[in-house]
Amino acid sequence: MSSVYVTLNAFLSPLVNGKAYADVVPNGTQAPYLKFRQIGGRIRNTNCKTTSARRGEVPLIQIDVHGKNAVERDEILQAIDAAITTNLQNNAMPRLQTFDHPELDYDENTKTYWAMLTYQVTAF
Repeated sequence: MSSVYVTLNAFLSPLVNGKAYADVVPNGTQAPYLKFRQIGGRIRNTNCKTTSARRGEVPLIQIDVHGKNAVERDEILQAIDAAITTNLQNNAMPRLQTFDHPELDYDENTKTYWAMLTYQVTAF
């Protein structure tokens, strides 16, 4: 698991009682849970654990939120937003910047209320 994945897992897991997964969610996982994955950009590890935005090396991360109902999904979205804001205020890692507005839907396959978030990881 890459260092940005390790950092994201540590950051996201407490928001869903430890059910944050990189790339693949185990079969039978009950909502609420999160799945995150890199969808673009490159990760460039440096000694100071930052990425170089000037060179186009800022990774894009997609976070899929799954809740039992729309209220639970929305509460998780608010928790993610609050955690990101707290990290920025405290100069903590990871630093995420919203890349696009969330997409909301109902997932027939998992029978969960779903949201897809996209962020740029500006430091981890």
